[in-house]
Amino acid sequence: MTKKTLSKDQKYLLEISEAIKSGECPKDLSIRDPGPLSHSRWLTTANRALRLYISQENPTAEFQEIVIFILKSYMPMWFYYTELNDWTNCQFSSPPLLKDVTDDELKTYIKTEQVPKWEILSQKMPVHTQAVERSVKLVSEASAKVCGSAARDGYIRTTLKSRSTMPAFDNKRQFKLPDM
Repeated sequence: MTKKTLSKDQKYLLEISEAIKSGECPKDLSIRDPGPLSHSRWLTTANRALRLYISQENPTAEFQEIVIFILKSYMPMWFYYTELNDWTNCQFSSPPLLKDVTDDELKTYIKTEQVPKWEILSQKMPVHTQAVERSVKLVSEASAKVCGSAARDGYIRTTLKSRSTMPAFDNKRQFKLPDM
């Protein structure tokens, strides 16, 4: 792996980590913007934390602990993992949905524009990012409010049932308050 193959975020993590470890931060690095924060990407969060660390005179012990974790655990594993896996020479396998489908069968579906009658296609599964995020939020909420898998399952099912009975509106115009 070379610096040329790294993304902007990866390069920033590498450079700021090296600066903190050496105790010397180049002027251009100290004023460089670490880029936008994305809460779903730990890399940008780590970059922001390290940038904040170099700008503080007396960071708290708790914050120093976070920085030590990033420098000793997260950062080395990030570069070890990306170096360990040569993604350019990777052999791809079929997606689980298509593992039992032959190439000829797949070509037939494509040519005839026929929708396969697979059981899994009849099931409703959230594949849109927002639907998945809502599901993760609900499971996290359930985990915080109840103990045990049965109670968590009951909480999730009850919440989903409650949401399905609530009226849904496509826009604000459809929402009408009852006359009083």
